[in-house]
Amino acid sequence: MCSSHSRDDTAARVGVVPPPAPSSALSRRRRPLVVAVCAVVVFEAALLVGVAGGYLVSIARGSSEAPGTAAGIAAFGVVLAAALLCCALALWRGRRWARGPVFTWQALQGATAVSLLSGEQWPTALAVLIVALTGAVLLLLPPVVTATTGSGSAEDL
Repeated sequence: MCSSHSRDDTAARVGVVPPPAPSSALSRRRRPLVVAVCAVVVFEAALLVGVAGGYLVSIARGSSEAPGTAAGIAAFGVVLAAALLCCALALWRGRRWARGPVFTWQALQGATAVSLLSGEQWPTALAVLIVALTGAVLLLLPPVVTATTGSGSAEDL
């Protein structure tokens, strides 16, 4: 292979054609939706950190009946928040792999919220359900899917 061939010429010869660059109108139209889905995921991560902080405060005050369990839940919440923040960053950068974990989180949140709707905490459950549905719908909108489809290179995987 001659070194004077461009990467696009080589890709076209092996049957892999890079996607065309998005037009500026498409970028402007989809950008707010990508920002919105990232904002929802960051908001969820912030709430997880807040809940984890609440558990830690209950341990510090001595009001927790099971401090070990509370500490474990707090640590798990922080780990989940960190994972969500990584996914939000990946979505922002257009990485397709982040859609799966974010959608799974929305589905788990939605299922949990639906199961709690008939209890005393129904206002909280309704709020969680609304956030989960908003995140899932935003994630599945065609402009967001297009923005996070990537080029198919190993960097996107």
